[in-house]
Amino acid sequence: MNNDLISEDYKDFIGKIKNKIRNSQYEAMKVVNQTLISLYW
Repeated sequence: MNNDLISEDYKDFIGKIKNKIRNSQYEAMKVVNQTLISLYW
């Protein structure tokens, strides 16, 4: 796909989705780590 054909709004939209996914993965990782620590503590 040619980058010239992708609008800035679409790039921003995709960027926001990627950030939400990353943030959700990070939050899930924190919960899992907290649970594992409490399990083994």
